[in-house]
Amino acid sequence: MNAAGLPSGFDDLQPFLAAGWAGATESARVTRRSQASRAELLGFYDAMRARLADAIVHLDGHPLAALPPAEENLMHLVLSLAEVTFIAEKFGGDERKFEGIEASRFVPVHELRGGGLAPPPDYRASD
Repeated sequence: MNAAGLPSGFDDLQPFLAAGWAGATESARVTRRSQASRAELLGFYDAMRARLADAIVHLDGHPLAALPPAEENLMHLVLSLAEVTFIAEKFGGDERKFEGIEASRFVPVHELRGGGLAPPPDYRASD
């Protein structure tokens, strides 16, 4: 999140910006999702879902590679919606019900030191 706030017309989403839902990285958004209470997660999900079409129309008016700071914050909120949707829709907002691999174990490739894929380990038995 940057200090620019949100574009005009999205003032209703300002509390979610202030609450840290506009993480600039995937890891930040996953962390925010996992730290949210069920009520926080569902509140964010409901508010963003109601404004998603408006946000997409607004963001479509700007080049993705050169979003103004307020639009960048809005884009990060949209990306956070993508992070919470599965938990909200499948598990009613309770991430503890998910029995898969813990999200914190995944590191997005673009966030790896060096900016790329780590070389795969050599699993061949030694001779």
